[in-house]
Amino acid sequence: AIPDPGNYSQVFVSPQLPLEASFSTRGARSHTDRSMAAQAGDGDRLFVTKIPPTTTKEAISEHFAQFGLTTDVYLPQVPGRPVHKGIAFISFAEPQATKLAMSSGPHIIAGQEVVVDIAAPRGQRPADANTSNAQIGAIPDRLFITKVPPILNVDHMTGHFQQFGELKDVYMPSAPGAGQHKGIAFVSFVDPEAVNRALAHQPHEVHGHLVVVDVAAPRGVAASPPAGKGGFQA
Repeated sequence: AIPDPGNYSQVFVSPQLPLEASFSTRGARSHTDRSMAAQAGDGDRLFVTKIPPTTTKEAISEHFAQFGLTTDVYLPQVPGRPVHKGIAFISFAEPQATKLAMSSGPHIIAGQEVVVDIAAPRGQRPADANTSNAQIGAIPDRLFITKVPPILNVDHMTGHFQQFGELKDVYMPSAPGAGQHKGIAFVSFVDPEAVNRALAHQPHEVHGHLVVVDVAAPRGVAASPPAGKGGFQA
């Protein structure tokens, strides 16, 4: 039988959601995505550096409260000393507050300008961590430093890298019979997130000398060496 031309549209046109329902559905998905991102801590923290020793936690809290509700203000302390390390982590209840703060620079606290950036997500490995780390699922807690001039020693390296987190060890292998180090160093942190902070700080100038900073291979895992050279592990 030939369809009645008067009912042609009823035969071939598939039913569609009303326009209002379509917009509503998209809006619901967008809200869900935002909620999941907030629960995962996606972009809800700031990493603040260059904080003068005289700046207090209260002053930092008061400054960043203008952008949204803060859930935590953390100033790591220098071990054994009643002063902070010049860095802070600011956590917000809503990721939108982080965006607002980032778009509102420069940031002046107690008359001093500080540097504000997005903090790496909790527990995330640095983006350029080597393949071996990713394969074994380890979170790197060490840095591999090269181009270290002979004039620099363990004290210089410690003084520079402790700003990123509490140190476990600073190791500078010595050149056999040379009476000096090999121009490399391994810096180990108590908190693996300190590796993220250090890598985000590039370039690194230690006591007036630029050094090259990268993620160290986990102990017992060989790093992928540059062409023609051997890899280092300690």
